Amino acid sequence: MKQRFAGRIAIRSAQTSESGKIDDLLMLSYSALLQPVYSADVMAAALPLMVRSNPRLIASGLYYVALLNDELVGCGGWSI
Repeated sequence: MKQRFAGRIAIRSAQTSESGKIDDLLMLSYSALLQPVYSADVMAAALPLMVRSNPRLIASGLYYVALLNDELVGCGGWSI
């Protein structure tokens, strides 16, 4: 089986300075994962609202990022 990832994944609390990178990752993920399920019209209306990170949530320490070789590859957390 081919190894897909080489390196270690680190999980830590997100930093407010990473909000742009988080937004980019959310856009990449949601646009790819939801495209087969929703029409282009729905995606065009919904994506701009869904891909904006919440600064209060990031600052709360309850939102996390996953990094692979210092590259943001995942994010998520709890609502405040």
